[in-house]
Amino acid sequence: MRNNNIYITAAGIIVLLVGAGALLNSWKPVFQPNHPVRHSVSLQPQHDTTRFTTIYSQIFLQGNARSMDFHQVGKLWNDVEVEAKFCVRPHLVVIGTEGDISVPFSIDITNEEPTIKLEDWDHVNRCMIEIDDKLRIYGDWDFPEEYVRSFDLPSGHYGVLICYKALDSVYDNDPNVDPTDSYHVFMWPTVSEVPMKVLKQWRYVPVDTTQQDW
Repeated sequence: MRNNNIYITAAGIIVLLVGAGALLNSWKPVFQPNHPVRHSVSLQPQHDTTRFTTIYSQIFLQGNARSMDFHQVGKLWNDVEVEAKFCVRPHLVVIGTEGDISVPFSIDITNEEPTIKLEDWDHVNRCMIEIDDKLRIYGDWDFPEEYVRSFDLPSGHYGVLICYKALDSVYDNDPNVDPTDSYHVFMWPTVSEVPMKVLKQWRYVPVDTTQQDW
């Protein structure tokens, strides 16, 4: 009888274990991440062209409504970023321009990363920016709000291509000819990391005038 009780008890334990295993297999935990996942969005393509005042050779792409402390602007850049002609901070991308006073600017916002030809540009950078429902773009001397370009965008991360053109024209020695340098931004929503990278580097090479015939 004692042995029978042992067998019955063992059988009961096995049944309980099998039942518990089935219950565990059927249960799926609900995972709540600490940070919401930024899903890809579909947006209406936008295009805009303008000129920005760049007394200090900077154009700002700002992804939130926080006021910029212009006393801190000069502290944004390190030597590597100056060479790369852009710096990236939370909700902020700053474009370094060669020209000052006033420069042409354009932006295209699309659903996918565009295909560009590097040979069409002097200098090309790529990075990403986080947007809190509005993108604001302005030059470093465009204080009045009416000079700020503003775009309503779904919150999330966006890839950024920054393309620079005609940078050599800034160093033309003819005072009667205005520089033709221009700056073009392409943006698209992304759920993948877009590392900060210089895709094409421009460096000014002075023209040797000592060999010219006068």
